[in-house]
Amino acid sequence: MSGPIPFTPKHPQPFTLEEAMQLEVETLTTEINRLTNSIQHLSRTQDELTSYLRSEEGRSDPDTTEVEQAVEENEEVIASQSERISLITIALRNKLGGETRLEHYGFKMDEVFAKYGKGGGPNGVSVGAGLGGVENGATAIAPGRMAVSSTVGPPTNLTNDEEGGLHL
Repeated sequence: MSGPIPFTPKHPQPFTLEEAMQLEVETLTTEINRLTNSIQHLSRTQDELTSYLRSEEGRSDPDTTEVEQAVEENEEVIASQSERISLITIALRNKLGGETRLEHYGFKMDEVFAKYGKGGGPNGVSVGAGLGGVENGATAIAPGRMAVSSTVGPPTNLTNDEEGGLHL
């Protein structure tokens, strides 16, 4: 078994890899499903907004600035949520101790990164050689966000709600 996979987020996230690894597997898989659903809804909205902007009505509308801004904001949210799915998947893999155990829960690292990482997703996450590390273009590493430590205790300030997911 290889060691834990580190992760360096590009977007601000509500929790670190270490904090995610302290959560129950069910909580993590539920959050992945919630984020996936959210991205699907946002993607449909993006299609509708983009279609409007390209339509005759949209091209002739002098007040499309708000729609264009919404498209940009949605892209950022999709990128952040995609990155969070990658972070949680890595936390699951690290927590469960391997790829085989991760597949038991219906997640495959290569599929997650193909869809939500570099090459398939908007946020530029890439898997290092042999899954030795994951980085996504961040030039600086925030303290406490890179290496997995066995001394990290369970997070005491995380909450989980139906609408917003996991929060510090």
